[in-house]
Amino acid sequence: MGYKTREWRKSMRVTVDYNNMTEQFLGDKGFSEKELRAMAPMASAAFDYVKANRGKDELYMGWTELPYNQTEIVEDILATAKAVRKKFQYFVVLGIGGSALGPIMAFNALCHLHYNDLPKSKRKGPKFYVEDNVDPVRMRDLLDVIEPEKTCFNVISKSGATSETMTQYLILLDLLTKAGVNVKDNVIFTTDEKKGNLKKISDECGGIKILAALPRRLVACGGAWHRHQGLACRRGVYGRNLQQAVHSSKPCFGLRGVANLRNGAGQEHRGYDALLG
Repeated sequence: MGYKTREWRKSMRVTVDYNNMTEQFLGDKGFSEKELRAMAPMASAAFDYVKANRGKDELYMGWTELPYNQTEIVEDILATAKAVRKKFQYFVVLGIGGSALGPIMAFNALCHLHYNDLPKSKRKGPKFYVEDNVDPVRMRDLLDVIEPEKTCFNVISKSGATSETMTQYLILLDLLTKAGVNVKDNVIFTTDEKKGNLKKISDECGGIKILAALPRRLVACGGAWHRHQGLACRRGVYGRNLQQAVHSSKPCFGLRGVANLRNGAGQEHRGYDALLG
């Protein structure tokens, strides 16, 4: 597998070019080598904090485990995406903020620029739409180009209390009910799998599918992206780049944090915030 090789991992590395933030380009408004070296002890302390508290949710560090504990979730998403591609002609994401921007980012990165306009034989998947507000004109126009009974709706809200998203859900619930469709056959919830309003609704409806995962992954698995490539990239970024940030005299991540420190701010930042920005 390509993603397991040293060559593949090296080719996928991301480099941050910060030269335009240095005094070489900005004069006295830019960072000097001396300033960056002086910040090394604080960067080292931040690195030690991240390393010592990896995975601790109570310290908002649960995200640091994501590259390592997602194997079963990825397999579930892969199976769900396969079923969606086989059964549905349209895939609609209902969510706002990151719940909309995440899928849009993955879709734009992985799919053809005019994906929805391609013939089905070239798309090899359902047409894709993201509805991130409750504008009635926008919702009306969406319904002009999809058939609800042939659509998979992915409702995304961790708490299940996002008012815009839940309003959208009530609209599609009414549409599906009137079309004689069993809601659990056409709806996927991306939410907390143990608590929240969507979990309650799932239980009451006889078990609407719940994906306790970042929404963009379901979109990514619908494209030409190997199931474990994303995790391999994240492991590389987390492991290699955090170490570089400390052991190199150059910054790797945390340019925002460096800027705050230079301006006398950042003393209240958590350790990882100073490092990662």
